[in-house]
Amino acid sequence: MAPEPAAAVRVRVEAAWQRIDEWLRNFAPATARRWNAPATPEEIGVLQRELGVELPDDLVVSLGVHNGARVGGFTLPPAYAPLSAVEITRKARELCARGGDWDGRFVPFASGGGDGVLYLDQRGAGALGEHSGPGRGGWPRGLPDLLEQTAELLNSGTGPLAARYRPTVDGDGALGWAVR
Repeated sequence: MAPEPAAAVRVRVEAAWQRIDEWLRNFAPATARRWNAPATPEEIGVLQRELGVELPDDLVVSLGVHNGARVGGFTLPPAYAPLSAVEITRKARELCARGGDWDGRFVPFASGGGDGVLYLDQRGAGALGEHSGPGRGGWPRGLPDLLEQTAELLNSGTGPLAARYRPTVDGDGALGWAVR
């Protein structure tokens, strides 16, 4: 099993997900219904062993809230789908096998389709990065910041992400992101 995350990280990540989930239930119910069940401590422990790096606290907490989303579910702006523990292992192996500039201490946590991923850099700082994605840059420092900024964008249309993205909801109640 993975170590117990720090309380301050748990509070931030869970509060951000709660705000996102509430918005989805109220305004994008089709998306709100597409979450996987939370990852168990055993699943998170297997993920950590498979990757061979310590998982960051923020990712452990996040997986304990939402273990990824099913097809057609929630995406972080502009179109990064949160990965499940199993999908993280699969994506990390795939990217490591390709070599290139991928470092085995990067932990992918969201996929933008194809080679595009958001990852947490476990070489020391735990910084959030983008690999082979749209290359828009300007990502928040870490996963808690990204979740908080996404919640702020959804709930008030403000914050650092508001200059680049705007949430949209289609007639079926599914969330999408318009790029500004």
